Amino acid sequence: MGLESFLSQSENDFEHRLRNLEQENQILQRWLARAVESLQSAIETSPEEERLAQIEALHASLLSLQDATNAKHGHQPSSEK
Repeated sequence: MGLESFLSQSENDFEHRLRNLEQENQILQRWLARAVESLQSAIETSPEEERLAQIEALHASLLSLQDATNAKHGHQPSSEK
């Protein structure tokens, strides 16, 4: 494989990875926006005990999402840091 071919393939690989990361970022932003809306609604409408339970559930979900994202990118889970 010539240098130009190698560089072209490397550039294509980089662009592909970048598109995947941008898509993943968009998905995470939408998920987080929905989670925030849900939490705001719960805060406005739920008794305190339910709010605390929902906050704890959201926190656990966020940690799980963080661990999955970290694992996908070869990083340690947050629980091992």
